[in-house]
Amino acid sequence: PVKVNKEAVKSVLAPSDVRIIPVKAAQSPAFDFEAIVPTPKSVKYTHNHCLISGKKQPVIYIGREPSQALCRVAGYLAEELQNIYKIQAEIKKESSPAPGSKNPAIYFYAENSKDFQKGMKPEGMELPTHIEGYALDINKNKVRAYAHDEKGIFYAFTTLMQMVKVDEKGVYFKGGKITDYPSSDFRGLHTFTSHTGKNVLENMMSRIVSRNKMNSW
Repeated sequence: PVKVNKEAVKSVLAPSDVRIIPVKAAQSPAFDFEAIVPTPKSVKYTHNHCLISGKKQPVIYIGREPSQALCRVAGYLAEELQNIYKIQAEIKKESSPAPGSKNPAIYFYAENSKDFQKGMKPEGMELPTHIEGYALDINKNKVRAYAHDEKGIFYAFTTLMQMVKVDEKGVYFKGGKITDYPSSDFRGLHTFTSHTGKNVLENMMSRIVSRNKMNSW
């Protein structure tokens, strides 16, 4: 049997003397650690961060004739910004903001969309040839996600959420340019479950597996 030093355990888990020291703008030790999962093929960070917690709420532009899949991705983004950071983003079925708008703008460009065929295209952005590839450009007051289809836009959204930073100035997307595509066309896992575990697995797929850009289950 393993002998446990109860006094030692107590001193670690429940110390008798606990002091709380206020620290201005406290941050986690890994605040400046950059980690995008999986690691993109190309990443170039800039200082042109996109503040999304200012007086103007961010607006997600998905074109005038978006597919249901593109609407779902926009909904995921708005939902996570609200649930995690209490930021209410508006989704607009428009290709561009109204003249004079100063709201942070997030654009979704999918090559297979009707709006793309009608001219809603990102200028100066290059897209990987791989069908699941995407490009992401985060600049001051503007974010552009570019992909061949909605699946690539979802991967770009997943990366974008990993670019969120919080400090004393507010909540913002870290500035940068990212280009990525999968090294393997098949990225999946095999699971064994009972008939009662369906809901758990569905949540795992949407919240964990898909966020690691896996595409098969």
